[in-house]
Amino acid sequence: MIGTPRVPGAPFSTYSLPDGVPAERVYGETSTPHTSGLARRPASPAPSSHTAVASGTAARPSNALESTSATSKRLVADLQRARPGQEAEFVGPLRALGIAGLDALAAAFPGPLRADPYRLDAPPRGRDVSAVAFVLHALSEWAFTHVKGLLGHASAEVRLPALLLAIDADHPHLHDAITSRLFDEDYAVARTAERHLAGLRDPARREVLGAQLSAFVRSRSIERPRRLRAIELLVALRLDRGLGALADALEDADPTIAASVHGALRLLTAHDHGAKSRAWANLLRDVRTKGRPAVLLDALGGDVLDLRDLAAAELARLTRETLGYVPGAGREHAQRVRIAYAKLLGVKL
Repeated sequence: MIGTPRVPGAPFSTYSLPDGVPAERVYGETSTPHTSGLARRPASPAPSSHTAVASGTAARPSNALESTSATSKRLVADLQRARPGQEAEFVGPLRALGIAGLDALAAAFPGPLRADPYRLDAPPRGRDVSAVAFVLHALSEWAFTHVKGLLGHASAEVRLPALLLAIDADHPHLHDAITSRLFDEDYAVARTAERHLAGLRDPARREVLGAQLSAFVRSRSIERPRRLRAIELLVALRLDRGLGALADALEDADPTIAASVHGALRLLTAHDHGAKSRAWANLLRDVRTKGRPAVLLDALGGDVLDLRDLAAAELARLTRETLGYVPGAGREHAQRVRIAYAKLLGVKL
């Protein structure tokens, strides 16, 4: 299930962060891109013990009294000075050290950065963020418990590269941990999780995610900012599974929640049946039986101009085709575009 990260000082936005709106107005703080790790990377990073690592002997202490923990820390220190391309030589020795090797990697994470995790529009792969991240990725399932722990770290400058690492691993054991970061107090972390999950195509995972977010919307014991964030995410991720929860919350005692779910239902369905949950029952049945595209096509052929425009925008989002629709145009024009969309989608009118 979704975790319980700290709630930001300011409420989340209602759907998406508009252009030009500072992140602190939505998440309560603005993240400064972390570049200090890049600056800290040594100019001459060759490890002094590279020869020993390459031969596979680095995992054996040179001194019989040296502890496994000390050996692990020494290896990870050498790893952080390694040149690009040398990281793989550390995987076997650190794996051989077991939990001590993993503990040392986690304690040093992310280490000197080789790629900027704050490139939100084109984030690097998790394994490419640093040499430490590369080895954790190579250790795969051995490292998942430690990666989960890093996702809950107090510093966003650790959580963000850890999130990229979890996304790069793409393993079921990490899915819930990734989902929990949708509610992170740091804008960059929450946005990275959202960007990743927006591309989710697996119906089973989308169903689970929709159920998790629906539980947040329905629960009146959860703080308003987190419920608003869940509503925002159901819209942003276009999770049809959440429509029932949105309709159930129309009569919520909190007027802000009620107004937000009403707006979300209008946007996702291009219909408006008012503020009573029961009035939406037939439409929700149509979504389940016919699919949301068919419901949007019905709205595109309707009498209400702003709902036709909403339907056309959603159909364009689904198909990545506008088919010549002109917002604000008359019903005759909308009908021609509706027929074209129905043909494109294979929906019988």
